[in-house]
Amino acid sequence: MEVSLAMPSDAAGAGAGSDLPDIDDHLVEPGTRYEMLDGELVYVPPSDPPHGERQFQLCALVAAHTGSDVQGASDLLTRISKNDDVAPDVSLYPSARDPGTGARQLEQ
Repeated sequence: MEVSLAMPSDAAGAGAGSDLPDIDDHLVEPGTRYEMLDGELVYVPPSDPPHGERQFQLCALVAAHTGSDVQGASDLLTRISKNDDVAPDVSLYPSARDPGTGARQLEQ
């Protein structure tokens, strides 16, 4: 199964005072092969060679084109809404920490 996600309307990390969960307040255990999609626990198998090779190339390409104001990560578990906790192949997020929490933040 292939999954492509757009940022949900109830995106996490909205900052202090928000009723949304923090992006590091996980629904699944980090380091496992599970993600939460639309409130359902989903097993995410390891990638096969074509996917893993493309992911490696994509990470190198993205890293070459990001500035100091952007951080990138691969397979970083991120709580993106009340019901979703996912680890996309590549994530980009602001280098600056959330001023209210001091934690990683999502682009708003």
